[in-house]
Amino acid sequence: MIITVGAIVFLSQPMASADNAAHSISQSSKAITNVQNSVQAPSPMAIKATVYRDPNCGCCEAWMEHLRSNGFQVSEVQQPDMGVVKQKHSVPSELQSCHTAIINGAVIEGHVPADDIKRFLSEKSDAVGLAVPGMPIGSPGMEDGEAQEPFTVYSFDPQGNAEVFNQYSS
Repeated sequence: MIITVGAIVFLSQPMASADNAAHSISQSSKAITNVQNSVQAPSPMAIKATVYRDPNCGCCEAWMEHLRSNGFQVSEVQQPDMGVVKQKHSVPSELQSCHTAIINGAVIEGHVPADDIKRFLSEKSDAVGLAVPGMPIGSPGMEDGEAQEPFTVYSFDPQGNAEVFNQYSS
C-alpha cells in the first residue's frame, strides 16, 4: 500500500514487484488529481456573473465579493465608460447605479442582494432584469457598520417599465 502526502510517497507495506509499485503510484496519482480537481473546480451549480464596472469604483469589488460568498462565479470587465454598457443593456436611467452585471442573460444593475438575483432567475417573468438605483448604505457592497438605509429592488422589462421586486427597511 502506498500513502502519498504532497509529492512524497510513503510505503506502508513492502511491494511484491516493480509492476505493483508502478500500478500503486499510478492509482495514488489519480486519487490526488481527483482530490485537487474537486477542490479547485467551481461548483457545477455556480451561477456565472459578468460584472461591468468602472475601474475607479471600490464598492463594485465589495458587491462582487458578496456574489462570490453566495456561490456565484464572478468575472469582471473594467469599463471606464459605463454609460455604453447601460445603454447596450437598456437599463432605465432612473434605475442606474455604479455597476451592471449579466447573469444567466438577466441584467442586474447596482447593489442587488444575491438572494433576490437567485429568486429572479428561478421565476418566470417578462422582466429582463433587477436594479437597485443609486448606492444605498447597507445594501450589499455598501455596508457601513450598522448603518442601513431603506432600499428597493426593482424588476424592469425591455421597455423600461419597473415594478417593486423586493423592499428592505432600515
